[in-house]
Amino acid sequence: MRRQIKEIIESNLINLKDKLNFETLPDYEIEIPGKKDYGDFSTNIAMLLGSKLRKNPREIAKIIVENISSPFFEKIEIAGPGFINFFLNFSHILEYLKNLSGSFRNFLEPKTEKPKKILIEYVSANPTGPLHIGHGRGATIGSTLALILKELGNEVIEEFYINDAGSQIRNLGISILRRCRELQGEKVEFEEGLYLGEYVIDLAKEFSKENGFFGETEENIEKASDFGKNIVLGWIKNDLRDFEVVFDNYISERSIYNSGEVDRTIEKLKDKGYLYEKDSAIWFKSTEFGDDKDRVVIKENGEKTYFASDIAYHKNKFERGFDYYVNIWGADHHGYVKRVLSAIKALGYDEKKLSILMVQMVSLFRAGRQVTMSKRAGDFITLREVLDEVGKSGMRFMFLTRKNDSPLDFDIELVKQKTTDNPVFYVQYMYARINSVLRVAKEKGIDVDKIEPYFNRLDLDEEKELIYQILSFPDLLFDIAERSEPHLLSYYLINLAQIFHSYYNAHRFINEDDTELTISRINLLKLLKITVERGLYLLKVDAPEQM
Repeated sequence: MRRQIKEIIESNLINLKDKLNFETLPDYEIEIPGKKDYGDFSTNIAMLLGSKLRKNPREIAKIIVENISSPFFEKIEIAGPGFINFFLNFSHILEYLKNLSGSFRNFLEPKTEKPKKILIEYVSANPTGPLHIGHGRGATIGSTLALILKELGNEVIEEFYINDAGSQIRNLGISILRRCRELQGEKVEFEEGLYLGEYVIDLAKEFSKENGFFGETEENIEKASDFGKNIVLGWIKNDLRDFEVVFDNYISERSIYNSGEVDRTIEKLKDKGYLYEKDSAIWFKSTEFGDDKDRVVIKENGEKTYFASDIAYHKNKFERGFDYYVNIWGADHHGYVKRVLSAIKALGYDEKKLSILMVQMVSLFRAGRQVTMSKRAGDFITLREVLDEVGKSGMRFMFLTRKNDSPLDFDIELVKQKTTDNPVFYVQYMYARINSVLRVAKEKGIDVDKIEPYFNRLDLDEEKELIYQILSFPDLLFDIAERSEPHLLSYYLINLAQIFHSYYNAHRFINEDDTELTISRINLLKLLKITVERGLYLLKVDAPEQM
């Protein structure tokens, strides 16, 4: 709806360029007012033009209102310092809905006028153990955002960066070798930094089948590290596949090193004058780009830091020529944001092309008590454990019931409940109820698929709200794409379910004594069904026809 109103405003303003003396329009907003008294939609265009042209906003608003002509509006009012409030003509909206119904699926699949080539990197977990539930939240955010961007017509590449270089991979190899010795009856110690989960015992059993040596030589550590990494990466891919997350690319940190990319990147920063030596280490001048302190890229022992390979990886990304980049990171990486943006800028790239979303932690609860330990992983709950108990749909929906930068409490028992307290059940139940009404209509001889697109008897507040929500779906998708906030889709569906369930509980849909009312309401339910289907599809949440 906002896009249609914007088109109406701008098509009418073309003739006012000379009168108002402006070349281009400011970046104005079309919003839904907080109070119904202020109309169905409101815009601040007159105030922004007034500031730009140094004229009274109310006078500009008056000129705009006098020159807008559209059957969409019942009336247009000027309020406050120059807001323009639009009151929709509901009779025209019903006619618009009628004309739209024949191509309604296309309406719900809008395309951007300027498609972009976008790279989204997410999850990127260390291949040292199974995925935990926090990774599941990041995976849901990334895959949902990617799908919506694709559906809008953008070219989107989904990428997983494998952190397979450095001490954590070496420690995995040592942990496997220690478990191998333990399986032979030897008493071993595990110092800090090694991996203690039961999954390491599984890796050790498999490794010992193929190898008859357990001594911690460099050769054996490397062999065990590679063996463990490859097995764990297989677990990760399998868990993600069952979670409906599939990546286009898996980029290895080790391959970045082996290609010489890290060395070339460091050399480039050196040539630009952004590196210096201090305390036998090599530092990057990130403070010149807004970071709170400079960062080490080569340690005093000559070992390159994780930050060095991160810089090279981002250089690799930007050299691939995308229009826009999205990184989805866990909240524990917050300190890396400024330094990475600093490095991108130092390399001569536009850091504004990169958006970094921080995903806050997930706290898992069962029967009111927080769950912190896993039998398999030891000190964290795996994605697989919860996926097997709750299912993909419940997890994906619940992960999007909060904005990415807000902590999330995930109650296992709540997600398993078949009650309206469970958000995913609440939304799926809406879909099942819609299908139930349509089945009953067919049983009563109503040809649901062929009835004429008639909506004229819809005049209840709930019906108006449902229609406005349905027509706002394309706006929602563009908002999600622009703001990188896929949780807005879950919010939308929950709000839609609240309106629908209230409507369903208060009114009859099939009335043998009033054919026109029945047809109007059945048609509304048909459009609502397609809208809910579309929303659940984009969330990769199941849409059951019966519950």
